[in-house]
Amino acid sequence: MRAILAAILGCVFGGCTASGAALAKPVGLTCTAANGAIVRLNLDIAARRYQKEGFPSVPIESVTDHRVVLMHDKTATLVVTAFLDRDTMTYVAASEEALTHQRSETRYACVIGPAFSVANTG
Repeated sequence: MRAILAAILGCVFGGCTASGAALAKPVGLTCTAANGAIVRLNLDIAARRYQKEGFPSVPIESVTDHRVVLMHDKTATLVVTAFLDRDTMTYVAASEEALTHQRSETRYACVIGPAFSVANTG
């Protein structure tokens, strides 16, 4: 029964982390990078959707106990990934050029709050 409850709450098997329990319902995330850049997201794991500020709501790529992959897009020359580490509440946006293997990654520390109204420009 505990494992079922943990799965429903979005928690790690055998117990809940604060971030896992908090992500069980729709939330707003305000994420800040070391360079001061801010990203705001609405995240609804139950509905498997997220919305980045200024963009329309889109499906979540995949969800595990420790990671929410928001996007993973691979073309012939570029791989772009965005995910949220549920254990550390770190949002990571990364890209890698396939031919040169040049990688760019920005990490953001996130704070959970209520879901908020996000302008939809798309």
